[in-house]
Amino acid sequence: MVHLSRQNAKARITQLAVILIIAASLVIVVLRAKKRPSSNEPMDNTKVVANENELQVREDDNGTSTAISPSHAADGTDLADQTLEELVGVGIEDEEIATVMFQASQPALFGRIRAQIEKVSSESIEEAVHNLYRVNMFFWPGGPPLQGRGFSGDCIPLPPDIGDDDTKAILSNRRFLKVYAELSNMPADEASALISKGLNLSFEQYLSVYAQDAQINSDRLTVASMEKMRAENPKSGIAGPGWISQTKDESKMSLLGIRFKVLSLLWIAGALELKPTQPIVRKVVSHGIRQRDALYGDTHQSTFYKYEVLKQASLYNRQILTTALFGTSGRSEDLYSQARQVGLERTKIRSTVFDATVTEYDLPVRAYVMQPDYTRGELHIYCCPAMNDETFDKAISLHSALP
Repeated sequence: MVHLSRQNAKARITQLAVILIIAASLVIVVLRAKKRPSSNEPMDNTKVVANENELQVREDDNGTSTAISPSHAADGTDLADQTLEELVGVGIEDEEIATVMFQASQPALFGRIRAQIEKVSSESIEEAVHNLYRVNMFFWPGGPPLQGRGFSGDCIPLPPDIGDDDTKAILSNRRFLKVYAELSNMPADEASALISKGLNLSFEQYLSVYAQDAQINSDRLTVASMEKMRAENPKSGIAGPGWISQTKDESKMSLLGIRFKVLSLLWIAGALELKPTQPIVRKVVSHGIRQRDALYGDTHQSTFYKYEVLKQASLYNRQILTTALFGTSGRSEDLYSQARQVGLERTKIRSTVFDATVTEYDLPVRAYVMQPDYTRGELHIYCCPAMNDETFDKAISLHSALP
């Protein structure tokens, strides 16, 4: 245990004061978000209360274990009411004090995180694969607020980094992290069978939902309709097509949810190089490319509509499609070697495991109050980087002809 001198204690108190100011700011942000719902917040008003009896056990270099909870020490001391020196006195490591105090100040936030962990922990691998269509966890916490990127008239072809919105939303989903980790530890034939079954089912579901929901507001956002709206009200903004990103009933299927499930399973198949999944992977990749070609060539719909559909509703995510196609080819090393010649080098993404106290995408980490929790383990997930259409087409041409 680290003991603080009086001088060090004063310096640490100053640091903690800054931390608590940030925490108070986050409370205000959360309260404002509750009053003003957004696409990244749940539609219900259910408050999840932290389970203060759930203890975490930390072990120091000497093998001494200390049990703490987000708001109480092992002896039941309420950490939120303690001074710095009192916190040190109950056996909390110096460098962990800010984390503990922040957890104590945000019981609802950390209760909600633990509720997600408990829900995912209770699912079998089959259930977790099936439930990947549930949209909520892709948007809470969700990726960084890249969804707010502005639209401009030159967004077709799609910007190179547009696919990062999807990959970060997927990585923020603890269910995805569980599925990836468990499948990576399975025999390849068993993992391939689960992915193939899940992809075949979810792709058919996606096609059905897309045929209905992707047409939302399509008549309102044609070239002619957009020109008319601008002429009648030139200073007014134009709302894009809207799709459900949060549901009260988590079992309800949505276009965004089933799309993310398809992309998630594609990514896993490619990252784990599950060759037996190749038939369904090629089928889905082909469809994503056809969606791009059809929308790029559509002269009836506005650029705004085409951009929104391609970005949020289609399967045209260049980095995931390339990762899936190369990884399941059975000759991924040769393909990646050739792809380097066109400037394409796959990357390895570091991630926490699903039951981490906080992941890279949880609010305390994004607010720079806490660090991602790698103490329970970490994942390394391969993915192709962001790319433009030209690089994507060159990469696809390296592969055998698609069906």
